[in-house]
Amino acid sequence: MINKNLISFVTLGFLIASSGFKAFGATAAPTPKTQAQKSKQAPKGKPAPTPDAVAVIVAKVGSSAITKKDVLERIKLTILTSGLKDSPSLRAEMYPQVLKGLMDERTQLFETAKYKFEVPEAEVGAAIENLAKDNNMAKQGLLTLLQNNKIDPNTLKDRLRAQIAWVRYVRARFGAQAEVASEEVRKKQEEIQKVKDLKQYEVCEIFIRAANPQEMAAAKARANVLYHQLSSGAPFRALAHEASDSISRNNGGYLGWMTHGQWNPALQSAVETIQPGAFSSPVEATGGIYILYLASVKQAGEAAPSRKAVSYLEARVPVTQNSTPEQIEKYLPVVEALKSAKGVKAFEDAAKAAGVVVTRHDKVSLDAINGYIQSHLNGAKGVIIDPPAMTPDGLYMAMISSIEDIKAELPKDDDVKAHLEQERLMKFSVREMARLDAGVFKEILIPTPKDIL
Repeated sequence: MINKNLISFVTLGFLIASSGFKAFGATAAPTPKTQAQKSKQAPKGKPAPTPDAVAVIVAKVGSSAITKKDVLERIKLTILTSGLKDSPSLRAEMYPQVLKGLMDERTQLFETAKYKFEVPEAEVGAAIENLAKDNNMAKQGLLTLLQNNKIDPNTLKDRLRAQIAWVRYVRARFGAQAEVASEEVRKKQEEIQKVKDLKQYEVCEIFIRAANPQEMAAAKARANVLYHQLSSGAPFRALAHEASDSISRNNGGYLGWMTHGQWNPALQSAVETIQPGAFSSPVEATGGIYILYLASVKQAGEAAPSRKAVSYLEARVPVTQNSTPEQIEKYLPVVEALKSAKGVKAFEDAAKAAGVVVTRHDKVSLDAINGYIQSHLNGAKGVIIDPPAMTPDGLYMAMISSIEDIKAELPKDDDVKAHLEQERLMKFSVREMARLDAGVFKEILIPTPKDIL
């Protein structure tokens, strides 16, 4: 059974996390009109005047304005990443979390700009290219996917720019304080040996910050909305990347292995009540609200559970939804030749004869392959996956050649050091955001979605 909620944002791509390649053909539902727009009747022969979405200011952070367009574009992107079915009620439900996320990003960008942590356009482009590569797409194919769903590519660029700048800022400002000495690593390794009989839990988190008791009610309400979205099928790590207030959001909320008795009792208790592959209900703890996802369980002295590794081949026939009938007819024999190929060599020979490039992927971790391949792991090896998947870059065809177990090893010193440093940086990030929130001017001009959706 595939734990779809553990699919990594980075390795699989948030655009296809919950439904394989189904999103490639999807289109966004038209934005519902507000009641005010519905009530205005245009003079005969003239279109009704509608306010420019760019001109409608929803909120302010310092001197920066968040517009209606910013919010609507981010809502559409969030729905696409979640894999949930678009609807007016879902957009209204997402409005508060999206608005808060945008305000947090502006707060972060305001601070990072003061210290010249600017992210060049070329670096943002490289991040998009890497994201596209992780999705087995070309960069232009990913941008086309956004455009097909009527999402401004700048929406993704702005989010990536804010995330890159904030991580650099936190590391530059607090990296020295978060540094872990060799002696600390040695002691941690000794602790691992001492708790061989205790359980460890592989955990991901969504954290909703509440800097003081007055903010706890709002944090609970926000956590309940996220819990509902998870219950409706949204992939955990994609939602963590979008909505969590922890720096772990950049890795889909992944925390790694937590040992029984060595972390917050309330969080530990919540994890111990769920099965691997499930997520907890919202849990109140110091600093805010948590929703936890349990990936797997093991004894502390054991290696992590074995991982599956998949070897497969892929090819893209240059036919898209926009191809003409003549173009489609031209490549039909190619598609049939690839579909009838029996075995890896026959697949490669058929592609080569047609001038189609085949890419080999050897021993790729199960949680690092796209949803299309994952959904066909039970099929026969050396046989083409049917049906092919239509993508913006062409008709995607693939063949699984092998699946094998890869036994994991106990954590090395470098792994322990990196994990301890990450824990400290997450704490510094949360504290710094609380400090910035207290010092920056923020104003929400449109607190409810009914006035803009």
